[in-house]
Amino acid sequence: MRWYWPRYPGPHGDPGHPYASPGLAPDLTGLPPALLVLPECDPLRDEGRAYGRALRRAGVAVRVDEYRGPSTASSARPAGCRPRSGRSARSATGRPAPCVTTE
Repeated sequence: MRWYWPRYPGPHGDPGHPYASPGLAPDLTGLPPALLVLPECDPLRDEGRAYGRALRRAGVAVRVDEYRGPSTASSARPAGCRPRSGRSARSATGRPAPCVTTE
C-alpha cells in the first residue's frame, strides 16, 4: 500500500480529496445508493466497512458484500466455497459472485 497510494491520485492529485478518499468527505448526505464489494483479504477492507457505516449514518442506502479470498476480480469459486443460500449471489457485474459472507 505504501508504494501504491502515492500513485493512485497521480503526481498532481490530492490523496486527501474526497474523490480519492470518499471516507474523508465531511458530508456524505445526498449520495446515491452504494454497493461496496469487500474481499476478506483486501488491505482496505476495514476502511470499506467504516465507509459503509458512515454512509448509513448519513442516510444513504448501502449494501456491503464481503467475499472470501483476496480478490473481487475472479469469478471462479475457491474449493469449498458456496454462494449464500436463499438467493443467487451476484457481483456488481451481474456474474455469479464468489462466497458472499455478509450484507
